[in-house]
Amino acid sequence: MPYGPALWGPYLIPQLLRLDFRFLTVVGELFVPLWCGVTAAVDILSMPNPVYSNEGRTLRMEGDVVLEVVFLASSQVQVTRVVSGLGHGLDEAAIQAAKQIHFRPAKRDGLPVDSPARVRIEFRLGK
Repeated sequence: MPYGPALWGPYLIPQLLRLDFRFLTVVGELFVPLWCGVTAAVDILSMPNPVYSNEGRTLRMEGDVVLEVVFLASSQVQVTRVVSGLGHGLDEAAIQAAKQIHFRPAKRDGLPVDSPARVRIEFRLGK
């Protein structure tokens, strides 16, 4: 869903886009902002399944962990903070899963650049 005009510093940005990638079991939503000058968004190649912690599995915890990350130009993921967590070892498991995401970095003028995003890691027990 596109956003309308916005101010960024002293500049008027005509439109910011929210990209919504859907993944069936690992990540429900990945939001990647396209800032001015970025000509290609992050391209996710593969995402690992998160590993349940023993405590999380014993307590039959289910839910989502939302992480703020930076997809680095060097093709690594840097987790900056847990936005919303579940505790019981699942936040740490989500961080480990996020660090294993394989992707092509965003590009500006043909060169790889860092790109901030929010990643939602889903924890669901099988039936």
